[in-house]
Amino acid sequence: MASPSLVGDARTFSLDEIAAWPILMQAGTSGVDAIYERWFESNNVSIRRAFAGNSLISLCSLTIAGVGVSYLPALYFAEFVRQGELAVLYSQPELPPVRYYAVYRNDGPQRLYSHVASLMREFCDFSKPAFHPRAPASEQR
Repeated sequence: MASPSLVGDARTFSLDEIAAWPILMQAGTSGVDAIYERWFESNNVSIRRAFAGNSLISLCSLTIAGVGVSYLPALYFAEFVRQGELAVLYSQPELPPVRYYAVYRNDGPQRLYSHVASLMREFCDFSKPAFHPRAPASEQR
């Protein structure tokens, strides 16, 4: 994603064009960043990391301000795209998909761990978090 003021009307770019901008990323512990950094390297593209933090809100704010481009969760930041503050960019070739896993230890309360993993599969879609749990269908009006 990028600020429309940074990229104009274009939405598809080569990897070299994307790499010409500063890349706003999370800190080195982000699995997404590790996957994308390796992917850029495998495509012989050198990127300039301009920010390394652990706050997606900070990354979003810097991206909206036009400091650089970043990869942000599309569902979570969809409202900024709808409002025209962020533009979704596409690369040629496309960025690799990122899979998320629920991993848990096998030396603890297995039923609890398994239940939490099930809840994550059911509810985690990377959209904005719901601050109030969904009411069961029988309680909805």
